[in-house]
Amino acid sequence: MVKHRKKKRKIGAAMKKHMKARMGAFKRGKMHSRRRRTGPVVKEKKQAIRIALEEARKKKLKGAPPEMPAKSKKKRKKGKKGMKGLIRKATKSF
Repeated sequence: MVKHRKKKRKIGAAMKKHMKARMGAFKRGKMHSRRRRTGPVVKEKKQAIRIALEEARKKKLKGAPPEMPAKSKKKRKKGKKGMKGLIRKATKSF
């Protein structure tokens, strides 16, 4: 079987530049969790990425859209019609 690779999302040049600058601030220990440097310093890389993406989206930079949760499949309920069909099949004489 051939494994399919996930497509990489296209990110605009402005978004890349913003992300690079914000991740640099994170690495230097200058990134805070809230605006105007009021929050605590960010220590987790994933949190830093989320903050940088959120800031970029607020600036309306072109990049990856926010991920939407997967839709769950609803199970179909068998109504009376479905049960009648099952009963007919079971009682059918040969």
